Amino acid sequence: MPRLRTEQPWANNLTKLRAADGQKLGEFSLPGPSGAQDLTYDSVQQYIWVAHQAAVTRLSEANGAIIGTTPFPFSSVRKIDHDGSNIWLLDDAGLQKLDANANVVANSDYALSTDLFDFLYDGAATPSLWVGTRLSGPKLRLTQINPAIPDSGSFIVQQGEKDVSQLEQSGIAHRTDKNHVWLGQLRFDATDISNPLSINPICTPTSDLLYHSATQSVWASCPADGAIQKIYSY
Repeated sequence: MPRLRTEQPWANNLTKLRAADGQKLGEFSLPGPSGAQDLTYDSVQQYIWVAHQAAVTRLSEANGAIIGTTPFPFSSVRKIDHDGSNIWLLDDAGLQKLDANANVVANSDYALSTDLFDFLYDGAATPSLWVGTRLSGPKLRLTQINPAIPDSGSFIVQQGEKDVSQLEQSGIAHRTDKNHVWLGQLRFDATDISNPLSINPICTPTSDLLYHSATQSVWASCPADGAIQKIYSY
């Protein structure tokens, strides 16, 4: 589900808007003291999955009713995405997989490193998980994971990294037909991510990215400017 989001936790409510004109359709409260970190849409069960600091809540897409909340032993759920069958969660040091139907954490813990900040499931014919990491330097690293390989195996397909002007650059976007993965304002060739291309920054830092297929363009959320800007057109 394409979305733009911020790095800071939201308040304890979600607002539903009509896509055609932005009209507010409802506002729904979340349980617990911590604000929402991220959300994703489950088109199979028609749920909205919301990541908290240490839990995930499911809401009905139709009326916002809370279906259930699942706590987790790790301290922080940063990002969340859906692959059609499973919910993937990014914490401080790796990826966890949640069975979306059974509502239990599957026996999968893809341990990576610290300072992970974003990821996505690309939905390609041979799907991959793409994970962004902040490194000192400053640098950004992109890691490709094969979700079909168990967490005990060699699940890392490839990694690439590059110096950036500001460590705060973040966000991931993907364009399957061009085999490009975007991380901040770096463009990686998905078949070989060892030498990414730096794009002249339109805004720094970026807090999230979105690829818009209708206009074939990449958009960035620019908190410092209080705006969303187009950073690249195909």
